[in-house]
Amino acid sequence: MLSYRNGVYDLKTGTFRKSSSLDYLIMAIDYELPKKADKEILDEINKFIDSIMPNEEEKQYLIKWLGSCLSGFNKDEIFTILTDGEDDAIWDRYRIIDFVFKFADNVKGPFEKKIDCHLKDEVKTWGPQFMLILLDYYKQYEKEDGLHPSTAVAAKVR
Repeated sequence: MLSYRNGVYDLKTGTFRKSSSLDYLIMAIDYELPKKADKEILDEINKFIDSIMPNEEEKQYLIKWLGSCLSGFNKDEIFTILTDGEDDAIWDRYRIIDFVFKFADNVKGPFEKKIDCHLKDEVKTWGPQFMLILLDYYKQYEKEDGLHPSTAVAAKVR
């Protein structure tokens, strides 16, 4: 269960409800879970993720993996690494996701992105909406019975 200021999200049932003292939760995520998605903010989040994760398969896998982390368990028994694309996996429990972009003040190469000095502030406003994305991907994760690496991710495992 995930506790928010405005209630509790039950990961097992996929439902949101008012919290109860019987939940025995002592900590809450420090914002309210939105009742509906804000298309404008979701578009900003997706635009940002698309800009740093050019491979669609790897992007989908990454977000599903992040969603799987909501439960606090690692039932797939994997260790996920974000790398610059130059490292190779040596064990089948690794999942390598290329993260080829670097952030720089002066962009010089094709895999460099200009540092956005306001990104830290923007990300703070994204939290509740990003949580909706992760909850959707958590549902997919459960429905598909775990993580199944994409072709791009599986190609990096020996």
